[in-house]
Amino acid sequence: MDKKSILKNLKKNLKGNEGMALVTVIVAIGFVAALVSILLTTTLVNYKMKVVNERGKDTFYSAEQVLDEITVGLQRRVSDSLSSSYTHVLENYGDYENSEKSQLIQSEYYTKLWSYLEVPGTNHQKYDVAKLEEFLKESTKWHEYNTSSGESGSGDGYGAILTAVVFNTTTGADEELKQGDMYTYSGSGIVLKNVKVYYKDVYGFVSVIQTDIRLNYPGFEFAKNSALADITNYCFVADGGVTRSGASGDLNIDGNIYANNFFTKNVNTTVTENNLVLVKHNIDVQNQSFVVKDGTAVWAKNIKATSATVNITGTVNLSNDLNLAGTNPKAIVNGVYNGYGNSLTDAENSSAILVNGKNTTIDFSRVKDMKLYGHAYLGLSAAKTNNNHYHDGDTPAEEYKDLTTGESIAVKSDQLMYLVPAEAIGVDKKTGRALYGKNPLTKAEYNDLLAKVAYDKLHTDSETQYVMISDDTPIATLGGSKLMDYIQYDASGTQPKVYTHQIRVNDTIGTESIVYFYMLFGEKEVRNESGAVIGTISAEQIANDYFQLYYNHNEDTSKRYADNYIDKITIPDLTEGNMTRAGYSYVTQQVDGQNVISIWAETQQNVSDKKSVDSNNSTNVFTAYTSKLIPNISELGAMNKTDTAADKNDINDPNGQIVFENVVSKKEDILAYIDRGEASIAALGTNEFGGVTVDVSGAGDSKTMKFTDAEGNIAIVATEDVSVNDTDIHLVITTGNVTVSSTAFDGVILCDKELKFTGTSSLSCTKKPDLVIKCLQFGYEDAGLTYAIASCLEGGNDYVYSSYGDGYSGANSLEGLVTYENWKKE
Repeated sequence: MDKKSILKNLKKNLKGNEGMALVTVIVAIGFVAALVSILLTTTLVNYKMKVVNERGKDTFYSAEQVLDEITVGLQRRVSDSLSSSYTHVLENYGDYENSEKSQLIQSEYYTKLWSYLEVPGTNHQKYDVAKLEEFLKESTKWHEYNTSSGESGSGDGYGAILTAVVFNTTTGADEELKQGDMYTYSGSGIVLKNVKVYYKDVYGFVSVIQTDIRLNYPGFEFAKNSALADITNYCFVADGGVTRSGASGDLNIDGNIYANNFFTKNVNTTVTENNLVLVKHNIDVQNQSFVVKDGTAVWAKNIKATSATVNITGTVNLSNDLNLAGTNPKAIVNGVYNGYGNSLTDAENSSAILVNGKNTTIDFSRVKDMKLYGHAYLGLSAAKTNNNHYHDGDTPAEEYKDLTTGESIAVKSDQLMYLVPAEAIGVDKKTGRALYGKNPLTKAEYNDLLAKVAYDKLHTDSETQYVMISDDTPIATLGGSKLMDYIQYDASGTQPKVYTHQIRVNDTIGTESIVYFYMLFGEKEVRNESGAVIGTISAEQIANDYFQLYYNHNEDTSKRYADNYIDKITIPDLTEGNMTRAGYSYVTQQVDGQNVISIWAETQQNVSDKKSVDSNNSTNVFTAYTSKLIPNISELGAMNKTDTAADKNDINDPNGQIVFENVVSKKEDILAYIDRGEASIAALGTNEFGGVTVDVSGAGDSKTMKFTDAEGNIAIVATEDVSVNDTDIHLVITTGNVTVSSTAFDGVILCDKELKFTGTSSLSCTKKPDLVIKCLQFGYEDAGLTYAIASCLEGGNDYVYSSYGDGYSGANSLEGLVTYENWKKE
């Protein structure tokens, strides 16, 4: 076939193919659809990959959140363990040296954490995973799905599963268990090994994190931090005293307290368990009650209950007296009574129990440990408007003298015992007769006797030879005994000395006054048969003996008088047969392995030395507490203000009110703090710093700075009087007075002057360490620096952490106590 034929046939075939265009279109459409399908598939895969990535991130973050919740829970446990161990050392402070205290607080810290984390019986080698699960929020914990039939799915659900990865030495493989390995490193901390967090979300995505968790020990040095008072656990520190009177509402206190003087009237006051009550002078309760619960230690100079009940279950430490007055007063002590004052010259530091009220009850039946070292005194110095005389022969001197008696438990009627027997006053040595035969004398009779004695001294040949006091006259009320065995003498050793006390009766001149003669007891030499001195008997013992002598010969009369005042006195281990109110020391001794309350006579070997050492130790603790709220006097430091009051018993002398200035900066420093903040607010044009609003009111030297955070918590720093009438106020520091009128106060009040609780409703004060710590961190900025409220305290930011005992000053120090090691993600 030639070329022409071929071309002709081709044209003929092409001319007859009408469906080719449609095929072409279909092929093109299919090609485009394939491209679109590829693009859609690629986009979907990309979307799914992004979803997977995002959900993978979410589950990872959720797994990290699980660790965060565990960390927060462990931080709380670490905080509680440190706080508890710190408190434990404080409660047993005097039992350990400084070097031992740091070791003790470390061991207590570990013990507290072990008791919570460990699997029982594993000797601190295994931790319980279930304890970590308790820290998780409900929304974080594992939740199983339910099937349509309502039955639980088989292991299918969402949330967190915690396990511990433990290597099995037998199989040579890791196992996931509900208890893991725990290691303790002395001085470093506790490590929880291989905590594994499995987290699955509702879409089935899973993240796994495995890590070791270290609970660091903060390297706490107790001796350093104990020099700072832990004010975060106080309800109030009132250097000017505390009053709650004129009201009917109760006062309930849950926290440590310090007051220069604590006065309540018509109020039931209760202090809850395991606190510290520090009162520099007097706890004065009039009507109603003062109740202290178990574990609380009370330190004060005096406790006085007037027609009131004092009920203390804990420890009572008094440098002076328990005084019961009025009608139906009661003192109930369950625990420890430590009356450690044993001065023979200072009536204000000689511990006794004074019964001055009608129908008095003293119930020490459940006292486990008792010390009563001192004597009662006749308080003749109280009425200084009287014309008092101490008689050395005929020479008046030493006015306003208190006189020691022979009792540790003294009844008001006993004062009659210490009047000089009438038979010995103004005796004519020639006839043995007393001029007046009575005590007291009128002022005219007294002057007449002075004149007769003076005349007879100058005229030794006169018909009479009167002496002021006869020491060798037999005294009928003493069973014929003579005063020479009890009375004090002048320097010559021959002239008896007594104390004359003049009381004016509606007479400014004193001509119609009454003059009382009181016994002065003196120590006596003990001689052998040849006359050589072989020892002495103390004046304290002589007073004891005189009391016993008088009581034995006038028992019926003495009991009859005493019964007007005493309803019941109960002391364990001392029956009526062996109990005495004479001034022997009541002490607890070990007898056959048990604590038994006994009586020490001053003539027993080493008694005075033992009492002196013990009394000094307690005195030092009380001095430290009432100087800076710390128990160790050696840690006060030279920079602390000391009590310079001329009269240590004057509760209103500002020179004796020193705790505020030893704990808080001085007034001018607080004023400077407020002034700097006020100036900074004006310069910056804002009064908000880190979410805390700062407002300043007042002018000149009397200003108040108020801090309020976003949650409404309020802290106040002031140099003027402050009224606490808002339950959101949790911290007050002021150089002025404070009046609390709200029904509840949570936090701490530090004031340089008086704290008054007012209102007729019941009122509660509660320690809130966390809130106080938070408030102490409130502050303002100035020139790029932050000035927290804590800077107003001596010791600064260390106060923020003293309740945890970690010794750090950084704001994030607590966070550093829980850390991760060997962290990995699966």
